[in-house]
Order: sequence, then structure tokens, then C-alpha cells
Amino acid sequence: AERLGERVLETPGNPISLAMTLDAFHRSDACQGSNEKTRFLGSMLFQRSVSGARVYAPGKKQDVNGAVFENYGAHCSTYPHCYLNAAAAIGQSPEDIDRFIAKVEDAIAERQL
Repeated sequence: AERLGERVLETPGNPISLAMTLDAFHRSDACQGSNEKTRFLGSMLFQRSVSGARVYAPGKKQDVNGAVFENYGAHCSTYPHCYLNAAAAIGQSPEDIDRFIAKVEDAIAERQL
């Protein structure tokens, strides 16, 4: 996270996943503050065979069976950061984590070209 100008979010109640801000990425020339362009990072990760990762950027309204959620995707409708969330998998090795990090860095670098 630090190499990318981001930070890992503290989530003490969730020991199996992590989240990293995407604020610097969101403000970069690649996204220019666009929530849609920031969310596209999730698609780029999926194309790199990263499953289960989720990118949140505010501004998406979702109607779920009559209940309208502002800033859908976060646990709080006023959450102030864009972020990437990923969960650990049973049997995951340190090498798997290194590959995941490399794919995240690669996708962000490609987006910033």
C-alpha cells in the first residue's frame, strides 16, 4: 500500500480480509476523481484471475427490493475513502499473496499509463 501512496485500513473485527485505500489512485491522472474509472480497477483485477477482490468508490445508488442504498458497496453510506477489499483463502501461501500484490500493482500501473 505504501509503495502506491495508499494505506492498509484497520479492520480489527475482520481477521480474514484486508482493505487498502485507493485515494491516491482515485486522484491520479488515470482516474481524475472519477468513481467509475476507480471501480474499473476491479474489472482489471478479475481479468488477471484475481477473484473475490472488490473495489469501492462512492456515488453508486442501488435499489434492493425497495430499499435504496446510497454509496452502495460500503458498510456506511458516508465512508470517506475509495478502497480495495480482498479476503484470504484457505490454503493460501505467501507466494499467493506475493502474486496478488504483483497483480494489484500491475493493474494500477497499467491504468496509469
